[in-house]
Amino acid sequence: MATKYSHRRYYRIRNNSGDLLTFMNTEDANSKINFRLGWETCAPKVTDNLEQNNQVLCKTFTFATHEDQVKFKQVVDELWHTGNPWLGSDAGKVEYMKVEWLHQDGSLSHKTEFISSS
Repeated sequence: MATKYSHRRYYRIRNNSGDLLTFMNTEDANSKINFRLGWETCAPKVTDNLEQNNQVLCKTFTFATHEDQVKFKQVVDELWHTGNPWLGSDAGKVEYMKVEWLHQDGSLSHKTEFISSS
């Protein structure tokens, strides 16, 4: 799949005591965040990585076409409007930290931060 249409999204979970959760692996992170099916719209290639001492899940979404990425974003934006873009778990509150839109070569095109990395 071409890497022309890619972006990265960053997530973490803060437990009820206010501490950041440390994930065992990417499967653990995905299970605890529990993304809704809308995140699979247009069948993106998804690459998961843990960052910041395994406390941040970085998901890279890559699409075959610009139209697929736009449709994916529309569906995910609609999930945000419902107030439930993921199902979560008893682990704590999911925090969506930032999104990074990428150029074809993988370099950063644009970044929007919602929550600081610290």
